[in-house]
Formats: sequence, structure tokens, C-alpha cells
Amino acid sequence: MQQNHTNINLDELSTGHIKGVVLAFPHLRTLVQRQLDDMGDGLQCHVMAQLDASSDHFPFLRKTIDAAHLWRWRFRGRHADADYHHEAADTIDKLNVRELKEYVGQMARLLIRLSHQPPEIWPDNPLTEETVRQRLEDERGTVVRVY
Repeated sequence: MQQNHTNINLDELSTGHIKGVVLAFPHLRTLVQRQLDDMGDGLQCHVMAQLDASSDHFPFLRKTIDAAHLWRWRFRGRHADADYHHEAADTIDKLNVRELKEYVGQMARLLIRLSHQPPEIWPDNPLTEETVRQRLEDERGTVVRVY
């Protein structure tokens, strides 16, 4: 049995209400969406249309380790003061504590649910490092579409 690993990128804390989870590879979508549905918060699981080579999770993708991040940015509800990324103006005063608590609570609930799923129902990732390399090559030079 193939070992399944997933990297969860916890960027974009407190930048707007959480909408759901975004995966890089599709094999876990049904499993994750089932957990989100059971949570009853209206969260959705999406799969990235293209691999994002600029993100912190890119080294994991290259090794076929799926990467997930919470879906919240680029949508209505994003805070105007949250448009900072790894720069000097990205400071603690922009943190929305209420939303951070929501973020942590929903992520904890999802992780607890996933941790209780038996290993045999977790689908194997059918991708290989070569198929990921080829996909990256095919996507080179195209406009990045995340969803």
C-alpha cells in the first residue's frame, strides 16, 4: 500500500472568512469534501487547475505529496489590509483575531475528522514524480489559474 502524505499550507491567516480547502491533486477531493459536508459549515473542496510553482508547498508537489491550503483569498470578503505577502508591511496589527480563531477551529475539526478515517479508505495518489514533472512542463508559460 502506498503511503499517503499531505502538506497543509497555513498561509493567508485572517484575511477573510474561510470558504473551504484547495488541493493540488484530485485524488483526495471526495474524502475531504465528505468531511467538510459533515461539518455543516458550507465549506467546499476544490482542486487547483494548475500547479502553483510560487507557493511554499511547491517542493512537496514535486515529490507527489499533495498540498492543501484553506480557500479564502481573491474572493469577496477579503480585507483591504490583508494584501501583504512576506514583506515588511505584513505585521501583527493586521491580524483579525476572531477570524484566526475561526480558521484554527475549522482546520482542527477537519483534521480530527480526517485522522479518524481508516487508512484503507484513503485513495492512493496515482501521480508519479514524472507525471508531475510533465504537468509542470506543459503548464510552463501559461497564466496561472488557481481554481
